Amino acid sequence: MNRSMKRIVKDQTLSIFAAFRLGLVALALVALVLVDTARVGSAQTGSRAPLPTYDWDDNVPGTQGPTSPLLAGAPQRALRMLAVQIPLLIPLTELQAVLPPGFNAVATPAGSNTGQLTLTFAFQQRVTRIADGQTVGGSALLFQVTVLNTNLMPNRQESGLLGYEFSSQELVDRFNEEFGPGTARLANVHVQIGEDAGNLTFKSNVTDDSLGLNVSAQATCPGPLVNRTKNDPVANVARFLIPQRSFFTATQHDNRPVPQAMANVQVETPDGRLMVPVEGGGSRSLTISGIGANITFLRNQEIFTKLE
Repeated sequence: MNRSMKRIVKDQTLSIFAAFRLGLVALALVALVLVDTARVGSAQTGSRAPLPTYDWDDNVPGTQGPTSPLLAGAPQRALRMLAVQIPLLIPLTELQAVLPPGFNAVATPAGSNTGQLTLTFAFQQRVTRIADGQTVGGSALLFQVTVLNTNLMPNRQESGLLGYEFSSQELVDRFNEEFGPGTARLANVHVQIGEDAGNLTFKSNVTDDSLGLNVSAQATCPGPLVNRTKNDPVANVARFLIPQRSFFTATQHDNRPVPQAMANVQVETPDGRLMVPVEGGGSRSLTISGIGANITFLRNQEIFTKLE
Protein backbone atom coordinates (compact mmCIF):
# COMPACT_ATOMS: atom_id res chain seq x y z
CA MET A 1 0.00 0.00 0.00
CA ASN A 2 1.23 3.49 -0.80
CA ARG A 3 1.97 4.98 2.64
CA SER A 4 0.83 8.38 1.43
CA MET A 5 -2.70 7.04 1.23
CA LYS A 6 -5.04 7.48 4.18
CA ARG A 7 -6.79 4.73 6.08
CA ILE A 8 -10.19 5.10 7.67
CA VAL A 9 -11.62 3.30 10.67
CA LYS A 10 -15.26 2.37 10.14
CA ASP A 11 -17.24 -0.24 12.03
CA GLN A 12 -13.98 -1.53 13.57
CA THR A 13 -12.49 -2.31 10.12
CA LEU A 14 -9.72 -0.37 8.36
CA SER A 15 -10.47 0.53 4.74
CA ILE A 16 -9.52 3.16 2.16
CA PHE A 17 -12.00 5.92 1.36
CA ALA A 18 -12.01 9.27 -0.35
CA ALA A 19 -10.60 12.31 1.50
CA PHE A 20 -12.80 13.79 4.19
CA ARG A 21 -14.62 16.81 2.81
CA LEU A 22 -15.80 19.68 4.94
CA GLY A 23 -17.93 21.84 2.68
CA LEU A 24 -20.99 23.91 3.52
CA VAL A 25 -24.25 21.98 3.38
CA ALA A 26 -27.82 23.22 3.56
CA LEU A 27 -29.08 21.34 6.58
CA ALA A 28 -31.34 22.69 9.29
CA LEU A 29 -29.43 23.27 12.51
CA VAL A 30 -32.45 22.65 14.73
CA ALA A 31 -30.36 21.02 17.48
CA LEU A 32 -28.34 24.17 18.09
CA VAL A 33 -30.30 27.16 16.79
CA LEU A 34 -34.07 27.46 17.19
CA VAL A 35 -34.87 28.92 13.80
CA ASP A 36 -36.84 27.65 10.85
CA THR A 37 -34.33 28.54 8.16
CA ALA A 38 -31.58 26.10 7.21
CA ARG A 39 -28.18 26.92 8.72
CA VAL A 40 -24.84 25.19 9.16
CA GLY A 41 -22.38 25.85 12.03
CA SER A 42 -18.69 26.12 11.15
CA ALA A 43 -16.45 27.05 14.10
CA GLN A 44 -13.04 28.63 14.52
CA THR A 45 -13.61 31.15 17.37
CA GLY A 46 -15.80 31.56 20.43
CA SER A 47 -19.37 32.83 20.37
CA ARG A 48 -20.09 36.34 21.68
CA ALA A 49 -23.59 35.37 22.82
CA PRO A 50 -24.48 35.31 26.54
CA LEU A 51 -23.43 32.10 28.27
CA PRO A 52 -26.52 29.87 28.68
CA THR A 53 -26.98 27.74 31.77
CA TYR A 54 -29.14 25.11 33.35
CA ASP A 55 -30.46 25.47 36.86
CA TRP A 56 -28.56 22.80 38.77
CA ASP A 57 -31.46 22.16 41.12
CA ASP A 58 -34.87 22.39 39.44
CA ASN A 59 -36.72 22.44 42.78
CA VAL A 60 -34.96 25.45 44.32
CA PRO A 61 -35.61 29.05 43.19
CA GLY A 62 -32.76 30.79 41.41
CA THR A 63 -29.80 29.26 39.62
CA GLN A 64 -27.61 26.87 41.60
CA GLY A 65 -24.19 25.47 40.87
CA PRO A 66 -22.89 22.05 41.97
CA THR A 67 -23.45 21.14 45.60
CA SER A 68 -20.47 18.84 46.22
CA PRO A 69 -17.99 20.23 48.79
CA LEU A 70 -15.24 19.11 46.40
CA LEU A 71 -16.36 21.84 43.99
CA ALA A 72 -16.90 24.58 46.60
CA GLY A 73 -15.41 27.80 45.27
CA ALA A 74 -14.71 26.27 41.86
CA PRO A 75 -12.75 28.89 39.90
CA GLN A 76 -13.78 27.87 36.40
CA ARG A 77 -16.95 27.01 34.51
CA ALA A 78 -17.17 25.82 30.93
CA LEU A 79 -20.02 25.24 28.52
CA ARG A 80 -19.91 23.23 25.31
CA MET A 81 -22.77 23.83 22.90
CA LEU A 82 -22.30 20.40 21.35
CA ALA A 83 -19.75 17.64 21.82
CA VAL A 84 -19.23 14.18 20.35
CA GLN A 85 -17.22 11.48 22.09
CA ILE A 86 -15.72 8.77 19.88
CA PRO A 87 -13.89 5.92 21.69
CA LEU A 88 -10.94 4.45 19.77
CA LEU A 89 -9.40 1.05 20.47
CA ILE A 90 -5.59 1.23 20.71
CA PRO A 91 -3.06 -1.59 21.28
CA LEU A 92 -2.51 -1.61 25.02
CA THR A 93 1.28 -1.59 24.74
CA GLU A 94 1.19 1.51 22.51
CA LEU A 95 -1.22 3.32 24.81
CA GLN A 96 0.95 2.49 27.82
CA ALA A 97 3.99 3.93 26.03
CA VAL A 98 2.49 7.44 25.88
CA LEU A 99 1.64 7.57 29.60
CA PRO A 100 3.95 9.00 32.30
CA PRO A 101 5.54 6.59 34.82
CA GLY A 102 3.13 5.22 37.40
CA PHE A 103 0.02 5.55 35.21
CA ASN A 104 -1.24 2.25 33.80
CA ALA A 105 -3.58 1.95 30.83
CA VAL A 106 -6.73 -0.06 31.54
CA ALA A 107 -7.57 -2.88 29.14
CA THR A 108 -10.80 -2.36 27.17
CA PRO A 109 -12.60 -4.73 26.89
CA ALA A 110 -11.40 -6.20 30.19
CA GLY A 111 -8.74 -8.86 29.68
CA SER A 112 -8.03 -7.78 26.09
CA ASN A 113 -4.82 -6.45 24.56
CA THR A 114 -6.41 -3.10 23.65
CA GLY A 115 -7.08 0.08 25.61
CA GLN A 116 -9.53 2.90 24.90
CA LEU A 117 -8.64 6.45 23.94
CA THR A 118 -11.67 8.74 23.65
CA LEU A 119 -11.67 11.68 21.26
CA THR A 120 -14.01 14.46 22.43
CA PHE A 121 -14.78 16.95 19.67
CA ALA A 122 -16.29 20.10 21.21
CA PHE A 123 -18.14 22.81 19.26
CA GLN A 124 -18.09 26.34 20.68
CA GLN A 125 -16.65 25.74 24.14
CA ARG A 126 -16.90 28.80 26.38
CA VAL A 127 -14.77 29.01 29.52
CA THR A 128 -15.50 31.56 32.24
CA ARG A 129 -13.25 32.46 35.15
CA ILE A 130 -15.79 32.81 37.94
CA ALA A 131 -13.85 35.37 40.00
CA ASP A 132 -13.92 38.11 37.36
CA GLY A 133 -16.29 36.77 34.70
CA GLN A 134 -13.64 36.84 31.97
CA THR A 135 -14.71 34.47 29.21
CA VAL A 136 -12.79 32.95 26.32
CA GLY A 137 -14.05 30.52 23.71
CA GLY A 138 -13.44 28.31 20.73
CA SER A 139 -13.76 24.74 19.54
CA ALA A 140 -11.60 21.85 20.64
CA LEU A 141 -10.40 18.26 20.60
CA LEU A 142 -9.62 16.46 23.86
CA PHE A 143 -7.67 13.17 24.24
CA GLN A 144 -8.87 11.11 27.19
CA VAL A 145 -7.94 7.68 28.59
CA THR A 146 -8.85 5.80 31.78
CA VAL A 147 -5.73 5.08 33.84
CA LEU A 148 -4.79 3.40 37.12
CA ASN A 149 -2.62 5.80 39.11
CA THR A 150 -0.11 3.64 40.99
CA ASN A 151 1.80 6.69 42.26
CA LEU A 152 -0.84 6.95 45.00
CA MET A 153 -1.51 4.54 47.84
CA PRO A 154 -4.00 3.08 47.57
CA ASN A 155 -3.95 3.05 43.76
CA ARG A 156 -6.70 5.10 42.17
CA GLN A 157 -8.52 4.95 38.84
CA GLU A 158 -8.52 8.35 37.15
CA SER A 159 -9.61 10.03 33.96
CA GLY A 160 -6.28 10.79 32.29
CA LEU A 161 -6.21 13.70 29.83
CA LEU A 162 -3.36 13.77 27.32
CA GLY A 163 -4.22 17.34 26.39
CA TYR A 164 -6.46 19.79 24.56
CA GLU A 165 -6.23 21.05 20.99
CA PHE A 166 -7.93 24.47 20.90
CA SER A 167 -8.93 26.74 18.02
CA SER A 168 -8.08 29.95 19.91
CA GLN A 169 -4.89 31.15 21.59
CA GLU A 170 -6.99 32.62 24.41
CA LEU A 171 -8.23 29.15 25.39
CA VAL A 172 -4.71 27.72 25.16
CA ASP A 173 -3.40 30.45 27.48
CA ARG A 174 -6.27 30.03 29.95
CA PHE A 175 -5.84 26.26 30.34
CA ASN A 176 -2.04 26.40 30.51
CA GLU A 177 -2.38 29.03 33.23
CA GLU A 178 -5.01 27.10 35.19
CA PHE A 179 -3.68 23.54 34.85
CA GLY A 180 0.00 23.95 33.92
CA PRO A 181 2.20 24.31 30.81
CA GLY A 182 1.63 21.62 28.20
CA THR A 183 -2.06 21.20 29.00
CA ALA A 184 -3.25 22.83 25.77
CA ARG A 185 -2.01 23.47 22.25
CA LEU A 186 -3.16 25.66 19.37
CA ALA A 187 -4.70 23.82 16.41
CA ASN A 188 -6.82 24.37 13.32
CA VAL A 189 -10.29 23.13 14.25
CA HIS A 190 -13.09 22.87 11.70
CA VAL A 191 -16.59 21.81 12.66
CA GLN A 192 -19.67 21.25 10.53
CA ILE A 193 -23.06 20.39 12.06
CA GLY A 194 -26.44 19.84 10.48
CA GLU A 195 -29.82 18.26 11.10
CA ASP A 196 -32.03 16.68 8.48
CA ALA A 197 -35.21 14.68 9.10
CA GLY A 198 -34.36 14.37 12.79
CA ASN A 199 -30.83 13.08 12.20
CA LEU A 200 -28.01 15.23 13.63
CA THR A 201 -24.70 14.95 11.76
CA PHE A 202 -21.39 16.12 13.22
CA LYS A 203 -18.15 16.43 11.22
CA SER A 204 -14.81 17.75 12.36
CA ASN A 205 -11.21 18.04 11.18
CA VAL A 206 -8.39 18.96 13.55
CA THR A 207 -4.80 19.60 12.50
CA ASP A 208 -1.74 20.60 14.54
CA ASP A 209 1.40 20.75 12.42
CA SER A 210 3.69 21.01 15.46
CA LEU A 211 2.27 17.72 16.71
CA GLY A 212 1.86 16.06 13.32
CA LEU A 213 -1.84 15.66 14.10
CA ASN A 214 -4.41 15.36 11.32
CA VAL A 215 -7.67 13.68 12.28
CA SER A 216 -11.09 13.83 10.65
CA ALA A 217 -14.24 12.33 12.11
CA GLN A 218 -17.96 12.19 11.51
CA ALA A 219 -20.93 10.62 13.24
CA THR A 220 -24.72 10.76 13.08
CA CYS A 221 -27.19 10.91 15.95
CA PRO A 222 -30.56 9.41 14.91
CA GLY A 223 -33.04 11.27 17.06
CA PRO A 224 -33.19 13.99 19.71
CA LEU A 225 -30.83 14.40 22.67
CA VAL A 226 -33.38 13.87 25.42
CA ASN A 227 -31.43 12.34 28.33
CA ARG A 228 -30.32 14.82 30.98
CA THR A 229 -27.43 13.71 33.19
CA LYS A 230 -25.90 15.35 36.28
CA ASN A 231 -22.68 14.25 37.96
CA ASP A 232 -22.04 16.17 41.18
CA PRO A 233 -19.18 15.35 41.30
CA VAL A 234 -17.90 13.08 38.50
CA ALA A 235 -16.81 9.81 40.12
CA ASN A 236 -13.23 9.69 38.82
CA VAL A 237 -10.77 12.47 39.55
CA ALA A 238 -9.44 13.91 36.29
CA ARG A 239 -5.77 14.65 35.65
CA PHE A 240 -3.88 16.34 32.86
CA LEU A 241 -1.06 13.82 32.45
CA ILE A 242 1.60 16.12 31.01
CA PRO A 243 1.71 18.69 33.89
CA GLN A 244 0.16 15.98 36.13
CA ARG A 245 -2.34 18.27 37.84
CA SER A 246 -5.47 16.58 39.14
CA PHE A 247 -8.85 18.22 39.55
CA PHE A 248 -12.46 17.57 40.51
CA THR A 249 -15.30 18.07 38.04
CA ALA A 250 -19.06 18.38 38.14
CA THR A 251 -21.03 18.18 34.92
CA GLN A 252 -24.53 18.25 33.50
CA HIS A 253 -25.68 17.83 29.93
CA ASP A 254 -28.29 16.49 27.56
CA ASN A 255 -26.95 13.38 25.88
CA ARG A 256 -27.67 10.41 23.69
CA PRO A 257 -25.40 7.35 23.38
CA VAL A 258 -25.64 5.83 19.90
CA PRO A 259 -24.50 2.26 19.11
CA GLN A 260 -21.59 2.30 16.70
CA ALA A 261 -23.54 0.48 14.02
CA MET A 262 -26.23 3.20 14.01
CA ALA A 263 -23.88 6.21 14.23
CA ASN A 264 -22.33 5.96 10.76
CA VAL A 265 -19.09 6.82 12.52
CA GLN A 266 -15.87 7.35 10.59
CA VAL A 267 -12.41 8.37 11.79
CA GLU A 268 -9.64 9.15 9.34
CA THR A 269 -5.93 9.71 10.02
CA PRO A 270 -2.81 9.33 7.86
CA ASP A 271 -1.92 5.64 7.68
CA GLY A 272 -4.51 4.84 10.33
CA ARG A 273 -2.33 6.30 13.08
CA LEU A 274 -3.18 9.07 15.56
CA MET A 275 -0.58 11.52 16.84
CA VAL A 276 -0.85 12.49 20.53
CA PRO A 277 1.31 14.71 22.77
CA VAL A 278 3.67 13.11 25.29
CA GLU A 279 5.42 14.24 28.46
CA GLY A 280 8.60 16.18 27.83
CA GLY A 281 7.39 17.60 24.52
CA GLY A 282 6.94 16.09 21.11
CA SER A 283 4.43 13.47 20.07
CA ARG A 284 3.93 9.77 19.49
CA SER A 285 1.70 7.87 17.10
CA LEU A 286 -0.93 5.31 18.07
CA THR A 287 -2.43 2.61 15.86
CA ILE A 288 -6.21 2.82 15.60
CA SER A 289 -7.37 -0.80 15.90
CA GLY A 290 -11.10 -0.04 15.89
CA ILE A 291 -13.93 2.03 17.31
CA GLY A 292 -15.66 1.40 20.63
CA ALA A 293 -19.23 0.27 21.17
CA ASN A 294 -21.02 3.62 21.62
CA ILE A 295 -20.70 7.15 20.27
CA THR A 296 -22.00 9.78 22.70
CA PHE A 297 -23.57 13.08 21.65
CA LEU A 298 -23.75 15.82 24.30
CA ARG A 299 -25.56 19.16 24.16
CA ASN A 300 -25.09 22.17 26.45
CA GLN A 301 -22.48 20.35 28.52
CA GLU A 302 -21.74 22.45 31.60
CA ILE A 303 -18.52 21.70 33.48
CA PHE A 304 -17.24 23.07 36.79
CA THR A 305 -13.58 22.34 37.67
CA LYS A 306 -11.42 22.77 40.77
CA LEU A 307 -7.86 21.64 41.39
CA GLU A 308 -7.58 18.77 43.88
